[in-house]
Amino acid sequence: MLGWFPVAAALGVFFQVTYLGLRPALAEEQRLIAAQDELEARHARAALLGEELDRLLRAQADPIYRERERRLLLAPAD
Repeated sequence: MLGWFPVAAALGVFFQVTYLGLRPALAEEQRLIAAQDELEARHARAALLGEELDRLLRAQADPIYRERERRLLLAPAD
């Protein structure tokens, strides 16, 4: 009977790792995958907004663009 103790102890450790370690780890992996997808979508939106703001900043630094905007604001509305 005492000869089966190492086998029972190994099975006990196996079940403990499986149910107390592996299942929560797999659930956390799924949560992190979903969070990663959300983060990648937010990053893509932020990158597009950054590109648009960069384009506007370059346009505002262009003297020809500024002059056209000034003339457009001064033009009488028809």
